[in-house]
Amino acid sequence: MQKINWEIELAKLEREFDGRPPNPTRPSLAVQPAPRPGVSERAAALAVWVRVVLVAALAGALAVWPYARSCGPGLFAFLGACAMIVLGGVWVSVCTWRSRMAFAHTLGFGLVLAGLVAVGLQVLPRIGYAKVDPGHPLQWVCPAPPSARPGR
Repeated sequence: MQKINWEIELAKLEREFDGRPPNPTRPSLAVQPAPRPGVSERAAALAVWVRVVLVAALAGALAVWPYARSCGPGLFAFLGACAMIVLGGVWVSVCTWRSRMAFAHTLGFGLVLAGLVAVGLQVLPRIGYAKVDPGHPLQWVCPAPPSARPGR
């Protein structure tokens, strides 16, 4: 039969009644991330916000995309930029999760959503899911001009 150490049990009850968290156990200590040496919380927060601003700037730049994106290489470059926004949003979300920054984490997921919407606006009409003008269907590759076609 096992003896109960009442001093330890009463100390646990006192901590609970005082509203303090229980003493950390060895497994819970192993789960907590180890602090990185030489990096303060302020520097980590600044680094996270710089990432948020960089990805948000790229997302804002898509609104004034200077190249044709109706078909061909311009379309694929635009979709690549959209993919970078999605990846950047995931990058921001991971960094904010580690730094425990809830508002920036929400912004990171907003950036992921913005990137996915931008990709969807280009891809869905081309695969036939969204309605397009039947006279001018959207295409992946630009048709060759009549003078460049072989046999003419």
